[in-house]
Amino acid sequence: WLNNRNGVKLAAFQRNQYGFTAGGPVKIPGLYDGKNRTFFFFSEQSTRSRTASQSQASVPLTEWINGDFSNLRNGNGAAVTIFDPLTVAADNTRTAFPANRIPANRFDPITVNLLKFYPAANSVPTNAFTMQNNFFASGKAASQDDKFDSRIDHNFSDKWRVFARGSHGWGKNLPLNGFGTAGTSIGDGPNVSAQYNVTFNSVYTFSPTTIFSFNYGFARTTGVRYPFSEGIDTATLGFPSYYSSLVANQNKEFPNISFGGNTNLSNLGQATFTTLLNRPMSHILRGDLTKVLAKHTLKFGAQWRKNFLNFTQLGQPAGAYSFAANYTQRVVGAAAVVTEGNGLATALLGIPGGGSISHSFDTATGSADAGFYFQDDWKVTRKLTFNIGLRYDVDIPRTERYNRLSYFDLDAPSPIAGRVPGYTNLVGAMKFTSPDHRRQVPTDMNNWGPRFGWAYHMLPKTVIRGAYGILYSPSVMQAAGTSGSGGVQGFQSTSNMIVSIDNGRTVQNYLRNPFPLGFNLPLGPSEGPTSGTRTDLGLGIGDSFFIDSRNPVVQQWNMNIQQEVKGGWVVTTGYLGSKGNHLIDGESSMTYNQLRPEMMALGAQLTQSVPNPFFGVVTNPTSTLSQSTVLRRQLLSPYPQYTSVNGFRKPQGNSTYHSLTVEAEKRFDSQGLLMIIAFTGSKLIDDVSQVVTFLGAAGTKQDYYNRPAEKSVSAQDQSKRIVISANYQLPWGKGRKYLVSMNRAADA
Repeated sequence: WLNNRNGVKLAAFQRNQYGFTAGGPVKIPGLYDGKNRTFFFFSEQSTRSRTASQSQASVPLTEWINGDFSNLRNGNGAAVTIFDPLTVAADNTRTAFPANRIPANRFDPITVNLLKFYPAANSVPTNAFTMQNNFFASGKAASQDDKFDSRIDHNFSDKWRVFARGSHGWGKNLPLNGFGTAGTSIGDGPNVSAQYNVTFNSVYTFSPTTIFSFNYGFARTTGVRYPFSEGIDTATLGFPSYYSSLVANQNKEFPNISFGGNTNLSNLGQATFTTLLNRPMSHILRGDLTKVLAKHTLKFGAQWRKNFLNFTQLGQPAGAYSFAANYTQRVVGAAAVVTEGNGLATALLGIPGGGSISHSFDTATGSADAGFYFQDDWKVTRKLTFNIGLRYDVDIPRTERYNRLSYFDLDAPSPIAGRVPGYTNLVGAMKFTSPDHRRQVPTDMNNWGPRFGWAYHMLPKTVIRGAYGILYSPSVMQAAGTSGSGGVQGFQSTSNMIVSIDNGRTVQNYLRNPFPLGFNLPLGPSEGPTSGTRTDLGLGIGDSFFIDSRNPVVQQWNMNIQQEVKGGWVVTTGYLGSKGNHLIDGESSMTYNQLRPEMMALGAQLTQSVPNPFFGVVTNPTSTLSQSTVLRRQLLSPYPQYTSVNGFRKPQGNSTYHSLTVEAEKRFDSQGLLMIIAFTGSKLIDDVSQVVTFLGAAGTKQDYYNRPAEKSVSAQDQSKRIVISANYQLPWGKGRKYLVSMNRAADA
């Protein structure tokens, strides 16, 4: 549709696939004849494809880039006025730019250079006032994949059989660069992946009733992705040398620039966290023993796994800056107004609404997990069967090769306790792993999972079944990278740009010199003004705060009745319920530094600037607490020496699920037709919903002091679902009505 609207021919889809397989007994003339004993198999498959790709974007008009907003309109066609942030009066109001034009001598040189990476408009906009979707890109995204599989089977005897399998895959994908420049926000960049897998399996039959199986597996994958802007020097964009030198130490790429506030402009630069080197690896050993008795089938097993992860992901190594309308609207600190201010205008003036640059490292973590189980399928009578089992799992928390992990102790005395007037009992300090203390949390040793099920053939055409079990999910403390909740504060950090310290009344720093006082560089466990126990003092605590580290646990129970009714239909009616605890919390985590509800009565006083008692004690240059004044609300928070304290993606969630299921199945034997009709009516309630926003709505926590307020119908709830399916077996081939003598190849 987009191609037709823009008069562009749709790119053709191209796919080429080729490959081969070979297999059979292993025979080495004069040396070995593996007939009926040793067999090999090898396959190769390759795919080359080019897929049509198209996208829309909103790019600025030339007049806007030149500072002329005289014809700027909002989506309804109303004029939008641009106000000068340097003209704040005593009543906190600003004066409009004459003729709605920003003089060129007020332009920030970096913004001028950034805007050159936008392509020219080439499409009729979907909104003539805002110029929304005035650019169209069409092309092809290329990919290639190669996969190799090999296997060898050997029978030592009728009792002992083994096989070994090895697989390797390689792929490369090149998405469409929609802008055709290093500043594109359509497409991320080329990525290359590889997979390696090895499996060995041995099955020994001690007797017709006793079988032992042993398995070893190895898996390694690599994924490497770089942005389209890989290699660009931020010095060429106008950033100061101290800034560009820092960027070069991580990865040279285009900064991420976003616009809001009465504008629909598309971003510049690839998304944050595009640069990725992900290299997980695991070893697994497993053994299973099955013993069949007169009325019991006993199964025993154990498993051990070792996980490794070499990981690099750069969040915003060249910086991420967002521009809103707040600095170019009339009233300082007021809510957004649809006829005042504009994000692009604010960008031309070089005043971000927020800005940051990340400082990351290459991590190498490892973890182990083990478990064992026992299961007894007990045929009590001809009509009654019990399934009784017990499983135990233990996840041993991760370590890092060079002990570059941290954990925040909320109860430890603060390193600045007693140094701040009026705050004598400050608590909270960052701690670190060491050669003698390698893990961030203790091992959860309580993961016992009993299971019980039963089936009762009550009547000739009636069966009743039920079950209950406790299941544990993998721990959040397994081997992890630096993105998310790995606990690497002190080794990874973010420098946040201080744009204003008085709620936007005056501008402290501009884009052309975003960090004049320096960066919040990670300095590790050594004690110092911004390191050791003082790590992120005056900033936010998040991924290293392990308020909970238990394995997520789910209890499940069900019961159903299956009845054959008239006409050959089999109807199953059942109930399924579950209860989850210690589920991974969402990205909008609980805010432990939230003001007490009674503080809200202070109203506007909370945003007043007052003398800062932490001035001279908190010395991190990127912290607002290093300034001489601070907002009153900061000093009233539970942990005033930190701007935030959040339990980010930790297992604090809960859920309940109840459902009614009805399924009707009928097999039409003479016609080879099977029909199934299934209905589920359910309700899922939780206080978590999605773990991360890119999987869905993560929700916003309302009140730290009232966690039950988060309990509601889940974003993942599907209250009613009906599925109708049919399977028809074609009536020709061996054993069927037609073409019964069809050869084996055709019948397959």
